[in-house]
Amino acid sequence: MRRTTVTLILLTFMLLKVVSALGQYDTWRSNPDRERNPIFKTKTKTRTKTGTKAKTPKDTLRVRKNAIFGAAGMIPVAGGAATLYYERLISQPGGHKKGSQWIRVGFGTWGVFYGGSGSLFTVSFTGLTGTKNHHFEYNAGLISYFNREEYDLAYGSSNPPRGNYTGVIPAAGIGYRYQKPSGSFVFRTGFSIPEALYISLGFTF
Repeated sequence: MRRTTVTLILLTFMLLKVVSALGQYDTWRSNPDRERNPIFKTKTKTRTKTGTKAKTPKDTLRVRKNAIFGAAGMIPVAGGAATLYYERLISQPGGHKKGSQWIRVGFGTWGVFYGGSGSLFTVSFTGLTGTKNHHFEYNAGLISYFNREEYDLAYGSSNPPRGNYTGVIPAAGIGYRYQKPSGSFVFRTGFSIPEALYISLGFTF
């Protein structure tokens, strides 16, 4: 299980390296579809050929490619988790495909009633629909976890290998996301693994 966790971490950093390189190369390449269907934008000023200022065009964009947010949630008499996430925008199709795709990584803690508690690391793919303030959000990926509570209990009487108390489970979620195109505030709520029923706050940049 330890090898699986290390593999997940290395894979995540490799993905982020590739995404960063693509972002520098792409720079959202003057794509007319992108200009018609922004998700995150800010206004910029342009000048006419004579040097006078022109009106700020509404379709001149700067895409916000990064997001950081915390999420916490639980199900009563079951358990829950608290996680800090980083997201990187990897794709924003234009035309009739309104939405965006992101790579998400997170670190946090989890606890289950009568089942232990510990730390977790997660990597997943995230999708957002819509181009305005309100979005439907979905994600899927993997979670690597360590059951610290049960490991500590067993350690008192023996010296168990940590691998016996680690594992990998699916990560998934659906929910609502508020993210204003011209702002940076992020509000999220929904149901996910590992947080269960969650509330989340963060920002984009």
